[in-house]
Amino acid sequence: MEEALSEEAIHDIPTTVPHSDTSFDDFMKWMRSPGLHEDRIWIARDGDAILGVSMLSYPPKRGVVSTDWTGVARAGRGRGVARALKYETVMQAIGLGVDKVRTDNDFKNAPILHINETMGYKRRSDGIQFMREA
Repeated sequence: MEEALSEEAIHDIPTTVPHSDTSFDDFMKWMRSPGLHEDRIWIARDGDAILGVSMLSYPPKRGVVSTDWTGVARAGRGRGVARALKYETVMQAIGLGVDKVRTDNDFKNAPILHINETMGYKRRSDGIQFMREA
């Protein structure tokens, strides 16, 4: 199930932002967000096991297309799964006529930053996130 893979991957991401577990309902609400479409989600499998996921988010009206999420299960790490998934999402965007794709990653996530750099992504100015506890 994508939700279980997503939670496993999120817990392993080096990050400066605390993570709270996501309920299945919240996961499904995210999957139904206006920019995500089933035909823009790539799943990596090894038999029946889901090893990774990557998805493009297309703004409903205007804006920059982005890699909304790329996550790899522990069983898929070190096998080139994240890179292959990110290449598929970018190739899909190119095939649809998109001229730029954005991706956002925490500055402590060295593995995905390395993949992004080797794929030609250019670093934007750093930003600051403000969070409020509920």
